[in-house]
Amino acid sequence: MIPVAFRSSLRANASRDVRLRKRAAPPLSPDASSPGQKSLWGSYKALPRATKLQLAAALAAIGLVGLYVTDEVEKSLVAGQAAIAEKEASLHSQHPSSGGPEQSSRPS
Repeated sequence: MIPVAFRSSLRANASRDVRLRKRAAPPLSPDASSPGQKSLWGSYKALPRATKLQLAAALAAIGLVGLYVTDEVEKSLVAGQAAIAEKEASLHSQHPSSGGPEQSSRPS
């Protein structure tokens, strides 16, 4: 026969195990709530507010830098094209009788 004190501790442990099993989380299954199955919009919505703000600020900064860089590149290209056009105009003004380098290389 089992002593009374031992039997009461067995009952307490058994009821504690049952309570723990009830509270335990169910096993993870691959469903739409797992991060690998979310859409891009769903993943974005799950981000904390501060992270969304930082992401928006970074994208805005990248956009502003892109606008500035393209303006500077366009200015340098236009200046380069203007210099080329100016050189061509000076060549034509120096040699008005010839129609350009193409005509001078042909035999007459």
